[in-house]
Amino acid sequence: MSTVDELKGLKELLDSGALTQEEFDAEKKKILSEPRQEPQPTQGATAVPALAEIPASQPVDLPETPEGIVCPKCGAATSPYP
Repeated sequence: MSTVDELKGLKELLDSGALTQEEFDAEKKKILSEPRQEPQPTQGATAVPALAEIPASQPVDLPETPEGIVCPKCGAATSPYP
């Protein structure tokens, strides 16, 4: 269960009256202080590098046409002007 799911569950208990505000605050603090493990990729999944791992100086080669930049995957053109 994710941290968000746990907090949502606690909030529902608080709103229903099953928890007092003090109990809610104590449980919330406990949940937020627990170390979390990062989810591991599933078998056979390829890892996608985080944006921070891609050097800013790495050039991206995208073909340009009079219509704009062309997506190499689908061929869609985007306007060079906003």
